[in-house]
Amino acid sequence: MNDATHRRAGGWFWPFAACPVVYAAGILFQIKPWPVEPAGAAFERNHGSLALLNSLAAGRHLALRIVIAQLVVAVIAGLAFSLQGRPAALAAFGGALIVAIATALLAARAFSALGGAGATFMRFLAGMILRWIVLIGGLALILVLWKLPPLPALVGLVAGYAVNVFAFRFKG
Repeated sequence: MNDATHRRAGGWFWPFAACPVVYAAGILFQIKPWPVEPAGAAFERNHGSLALLNSLAAGRHLALRIVIAQLVVAVIAGLAFSLQGRPAALAAFGGALIVAIATALLAARAFSALGGAGATFMRFLAGMILRWIVLIGGLALILVLWKLPPLPALVGLVAGYAVNVFAFRFKG
């Protein structure tokens, strides 16, 4: 037990006696409603059985940073291809934009709630399927329906995905 637990009303029994049903997942995963580490990560050293190094909020924050960076790359790609004309600029912007939209949908689905491993995997799988539907549908709109040039669209798509590589490399 740490000192924060002993100072609370009820001592070691506090998380179980004074905790409504809302905190059932927190009790199950031994996540306390008060910060244990000054860094803010939900990490409990005392039990040794739980080493949760990353919280759901940290995943949402990283996903938001990636989506914002992908939107910035979409604008940059559109401006870079504006020298070749409006259709090329729209294709590059659209290619990177569909990557940002697909990443936002994946993140919204994957980081929606706490759950067990099976539920988390199924949310992630559903988000990945949704992501691929958006990517294929967006590329079909750009290339088939609007008949924009394919090379700028693919360059925008690759530039949007390149953000993922750099965001995970320099995520500090």
